[in-house]
Amino acid sequence: MNDCRYIRTKPVKNKRVRINDDDDREYETKPDERRSLGFITDKKAQKKHGIFSRYTRSRESKIQTVSKYETVFSDIREHQGPLKNVITVLLYLYVSSLYVLAYSPKYNIIARGLFMLLLSTTVINILMSGQKLKVIGPDILITLFGIFASFSSIWVVSEIEVSNTVSTIIQLVILYYVIRINAYSENDIRTMLYAMVAGTVIMCLYTVAYYGVGTIISTILAGGRIGDEINQMNGMGMYCSILTTISLYFVLYENKYWFLAILPLSLFVQFGCNSRKGFALVFIGVFIIVFFRAGKMKAFILLGSVVFVYVFVLLCNKYHESNEFFNRMYKLINMLFGDDEGDYSAYIRRQMIQYGIKLFREKPILGYGPAQFEYYYSLLMGMRRPPHSTFIQFLVSFGLTGFTLFYSSYLYFIANFVTMFRKRLKYALLFLALLIMMIVNDFGANMLTNKFLYIFAALFASYADLKKRNHTGDFIEEKMQHGYKHSKFEKLKEQKQ
Repeated sequence: MNDCRYIRTKPVKNKRVRINDDDDREYETKPDERRSLGFITDKKAQKKHGIFSRYTRSRESKIQTVSKYETVFSDIREHQGPLKNVITVLLYLYVSSLYVLAYSPKYNIIARGLFMLLLSTTVINILMSGQKLKVIGPDILITLFGIFASFSSIWVVSEIEVSNTVSTIIQLVILYYVIRINAYSENDIRTMLYAMVAGTVIMCLYTVAYYGVGTIISTILAGGRIGDEINQMNGMGMYCSILTTISLYFVLYENKYWFLAILPLSLFVQFGCNSRKGFALVFIGVFIIVFFRAGKMKAFILLGSVVFVYVFVLLCNKYHESNEFFNRMYKLINMLFGDDEGDYSAYIRRQMIQYGIKLFREKPILGYGPAQFEYYYSLLMGMRRPPHSTFIQFLVSFGLTGFTLFYSSYLYFIANFVTMFRKRLKYALLFLALLIMMIVNDFGANMLTNKFLYIFAALFASYADLKKRNHTGDFIEEKMQHGYKHSKFEKLKEQKQ
């Protein structure tokens, strides 16, 4: 099929409209047909949804468009397969279960069982439907990283935990492809986001029920931290910051105001965890979401953020001797921008990062192999500990080769998300904010074998692939599910015949 050419014309009032924000083509329709197709004809609504460019097509091009829509719609239906609904439910249950069950030694088997069931159902669905995956750059890079990580075990010095690390990385690459195959449409992307929200809310509710509201409040007032019984405290801080960012996005950009009920719960548990990295992440996420929604108020948002940071630093300087929370923040600030060594936790982490850089300089190309930082650190300090930095983990274990293979996909995501954000595509700003948060998080977290590192990578890749495809069939599918009749398309089809 030949590509249809666009003809730039002057807009005619209430005559040329677009189907959705992702399709910049417009079609001449009658008022009743516009209502049946769900077109946006109101001028204020067009401005609100970012509809600025206007195009029209010749009659022959419109007829070609009908067959193109039918082809895309048919491809999506075929891609889903007969077990699509079952897979969607399993994917939702599995992702939401990771926030509590995956950390529990007793109930971790449930999360593993859900994954095996999801994997087997996906394979059966592929065999039944002939489902195919369009391979893009990040897919190749992460696959090559998995292969290289497996071969890097050849030159390790210590065999302790090497086989477990390699097998975990292989399983996580498989998880990446399970997400990639099943997150095909915008509805699938939304399901993944909802699953993350549901999982984090369950984790927060379980935390409040386990410790009690009074205990958490007293812990916050004393500047302390809740325990690791539910999940690792810094991990919980990261999950709560992601929950806050996603919820705020749906409130401000999707007008889903019921997400407002989630924000107090998320922030309450966030303060209970008292994770410094978590506070940094939630500040970054909230700032990005609010800043680009502010319109003409951007300067005030920026000024308010600067004032907030300045006042917070003053509070840390004044109350660091009487409150543990401000004391932790005070020592971290002095360690980053002054000569203070910080508290014990910050000092140990900085020491491990410095030692990791030293190891990396000795073998910069191929690295030492998986789980080797822990071995060399045990020779130095007498205990096995990870470096508390994903970047150092990659550089020491796999050198520049493995680091470049994995994190080059992030450059791909950044380039695509910035372009999509400029085009005002749906979820572009949210995914850009989440990507920046993940990059910042990797400076101070051990994410090499963490499932969410690969889940987010797969989600980013699926979103980038989705927005680069002509997925107008998703719109047709959504309208058909709601009972709309596409009389205009039917008429054009009859004219073509």
